[in-house]
Amino acid sequence: MMLKAFFPFALFALLAGCVSAPVAPPIQGPKAVIDDSYLQEGRGQAHFFYVKSIDGKEDHNNYQATQNRSHGNGLDFKMTGASREVAAEEAQLVLVGQIGFAAPIQGMFYSGERYLVEGSVNFRPKADTRYLVKGTLGPDGSAIWVEDIQGQLASSIVGSEQVYAADIQRRGMGASGSNGEGSRKSVREQQFASIQSGESSAAVKERL
Repeated sequence: MMLKAFFPFALFALLAGCVSAPVAPPIQGPKAVIDDSYLQEGRGQAHFFYVKSIDGKEDHNNYQATQNRSHGNGLDFKMTGASREVAAEEAQLVLVGQIGFAAPIQGMFYSGERYLVEGSVNFRPKADTRYLVKGTLGPDGSAIWVEDIQGQLASSIVGSEQVYAADIQRRGMGASGSNGEGSRKSVREQQFASIQSGESSAAVKERL
């Protein structure tokens, strides 16, 4: 008798454990796209720049996707990009830049600095526009921000503004992230120089 009473409860518990995570409803109205990016730093190590959450809601990102895909593969990092559609209206984004390792033990014995930058920005995307999460991690400071595919700064900078300035100078861009008149590089060369690993194929095509 007790077994009969227990069986429906056990079946319910099993089915409850199999419920899939709710899928976000499609965005209605004007929208934009934000791509994460990464820079591979040797075997089994990379710098990730991604959207952690939107208006307080955790979002999928390239760091989690890469870690999940690389699980059980030793030092073989299965680099995986991530992008998401967002409504063309103001939102609060939490941006993160961090080092990731293919194998947990690799991180345990890593002797370098564990650079990390994280913070929130208020972001209002333009409709039908693609954006990139960009950043840099290093001993002289770290920074992360959002820019459009032409390299124009589209959000405030989290971290060191000096690091951001050095990055756009390296890419041959003007101080505001736009193409500087004094630059000797052509616009096409600047676009090639600013391409970062982990960008979607759609983002690269739009640049070129």
